[in-house]
Amino acid sequence: MFCETLSGQNRVRKKLSEKEFIRMEIENECKLPEKENIIIWDEKYKLDIDDFLEKQKNPELKYEVDGYIVVGGVETSVLLGKVIFKIYAAMDKSKSWINKKKSEEYIQDVLNHEQRHFDLAEIIVRKLRKKIIRKFWFRISLSCKDIRYVNNLYDEYWKIQDQYDSEIKNEGDSAQERWDKWIDEELERTKKWYNKHLVIVKRCRCK
Repeated sequence: MFCETLSGQNRVRKKLSEKEFIRMEIENECKLPEKENIIIWDEKYKLDIDDFLEKQKNPELKYEVDGYIVVGGVETSVLLGKVIFKIYAAMDKSKSWINKKKSEEYIQDVLNHEQRHFDLAEIIVRKLRKKIIRKFWFRISLSCKDIRYVNNLYDEYWKIQDQYDSEIKNEGDSAQERWDKWIDEELERTKKWYNKHLVIVKRCRCK
């Protein structure tokens, strides 16, 4: 299969100029994932129990949970001499799980908790968009140091997800209500930076 793919790419490449081929490859890399199990964050869409497709709880989890969601925010790649930052919040349905044996009321509470994880991912990528655009938008090329900066920034912001879980676990409903309010306020405060899909492509100076 791999040989067939390479052969197909070579045939396409022969029909295109080098510049056209590079443009095509980069455009493909910049596309949002189009898999059925991926949900891109949307302000009009709320998660449903059917969005959690994982059949059993991850045995590697060190604590007891009735649901978890796998979300992501930033993809960094280097392709054909270009640095590509792909910035969006997405949920992987195939790796997200919820305990469907609980009561309907309890499941709704768990759904809200996981929805808020997804909302936090969106808040994170909005703040990343703001910082990345302001720092790199007018630069012609980026270095390996710049790529590390973005990855470290992502890790720093991502700590808020752990803080959220920790406070809910220790304080219960009162903490959930506090976080719900804060998340709604942050979504409103950062709405200027809402964009389902933002891609920044720069020349790469990494060696």
